Amino acid sequence: MASSADNPVAVPVRRSRWRRRLAVVLAVVAVCVFGGWYFLNRPQVEDRVALQKIMDRGGRVIRSHSDWINILDYYLGRKPRDPKTAGPTYMTIVRPTAEDYEAIVGLRTIWRLELYGGSVNEDFLRTINHMPNVLDWNLYDFSMTDEDLIRFVTSLSDPSRLRSLWLRNTTISDRGLKALSKCSSLKSLSIDGSLIEGNELTALSQLKIQGLSIRHGRLNDAGFRKIVDQWGETLTSLGVDHNPITDQSLESIGAMPKLSSLGV
Repeated sequence: MASSADNPVAVPVRRSRWRRRLAVVLAVVAVCVFGGWYFLNRPQVEDRVALQKIMDRGGRVIRSHSDWINILDYYLGRKPRDPKTAGPTYMTIVRPTAEDYEAIVGLRTIWRLELYGGSVNEDFLRTINHMPNVLDWNLYDFSMTDEDLIRFVTSLSDPSRLRSLWLRNTTISDRGLKALSKCSSLKSLSIDGSLIEGNELTALSQLKIQGLSIRHGRLNDAGFRKIVDQWGETLTSLGVDHNPITDQSLESIGAMPKLSSLGV
């Protein structure tokens, strides 16, 4: 007769405590990742009526799918998606109103915004603070002052992300221009109509400007030399027409090896 020693009883192995903890941690991480993905990719709520009013006043709404979606569709062999199903990426608004700002403030797909005939009021400042994905701002005929430019920069949720700024018909001087020193990613700056002489351009010397236009201003020879000294190696386009710059200063343009577009 076989003894109990010949037939050992299997003893269940209890799951170790550290494995249980690891499982809990992984579950929490998975929930957090999914929650973050859903938050970033949740459907946008568009006010189609408000957007149509913007277009009825001469505005424009351009839609396109993100690059990564287009690349994914390409490799999966899918047909290009209809742009009408995409969120707005580039918008033009003429004489923006509080209703317009309310309609666009939640549109996370917009990366470029072009406004005509507005003002730097509380509705505008509150809107730009809640649109961190807008990297390119075109603000035309805002009658922008030094104080307005300072308020604009400080109201951005992250000034260091600003990539392009185009302004027209301003009274901005060198004092206001210094506010842009916070915009470390700024690559393109265009100010058509200002009081800028260029004496304070050294405040922006850390920026890697590639496109610069200071037209219809007061840019003098000293200011122009600062442009050459600071960005002569990076500038690909330059516009300085309708400024009191002498022909002698313009001769230094030869020190800009990458310059391909010039307006004098």
